[in-house]
Amino acid sequence: MFLLKYFPMLLLVASLQAAEPVRLVTVMDAKAAGMPTYNKLLAEIFKRAHIPYTLEYRPYKRAQIEFQLGGFDGDIGRTAQFNKNYPEAVRVDPTYMMLSYYAFSPNLEVKGWNDLHQLSISYLRGAAIVENQLSNKAVLYPVNETDACIKMVQAQRADSCVLNMLWLNQTQINQLKTRFKVSPFNATPIHIWLAPNQQALASKLGKAIEQMQHDGSLRIYQDALLIPRQPELAH
Repeated sequence: MFLLKYFPMLLLVASLQAAEPVRLVTVMDAKAAGMPTYNKLLAEIFKRAHIPYTLEYRPYKRAQIEFQLGGFDGDIGRTAQFNKNYPEAVRVDPTYMMLSYYAFSPNLEVKGWNDLHQLSISYLRGAAIVENQLSNKAVLYPVNETDACIKMVQAQRADSCVLNMLWLNQTQINQLKTRFKVSPFNATPIHIWLAPNQQALASKLGKAIEQMQHDGSLRIYQDALLIPRQPELAH
């Protein structure tokens, strides 16, 4: 009777142990302040889908190249338009995160990328979204640390420092608000992307994300990541 009662659970555990982990790559740097919460969110999604995984960091361009060459089974941090670069990739729907950026300026109100045109902008080296949006439209100063980005503005060597929300926690933002105009902007849907012919895996992950939407757990993670409420999160 005992074995019969717990047999389904034993089968699930055995299947998880036997399954090869899905090899994932991320361009989100482990040093970012929001990464512990982000990793918990990711772990919850894959746990609900009963899918084991591994996760490795690569710089933006290298991550894409290795993913396309088959070095990874999925990339967890790309926008909805990633298939323009990799048409065969399979997108997991719905989005599981809205990635916002923060602009730190002496007195500049930033509501979109256009507000940064013709200005000097400090940002973290390798931030492809910043480069894609502002290359040839602003003077860009890549730096290696968040403190250096802020200090560029403080020293009046840049008009604004632009960082994505994962690099900051609420305490840091509150402290910076005492010295700078802080503008959150450009909430962009982020998706998990999988290798070609992984539609079945994409469906499992999509159902797990939808479940988290419905029971409110996704919102808890999003609030912890400083993500403003966005109606687009529904799909």
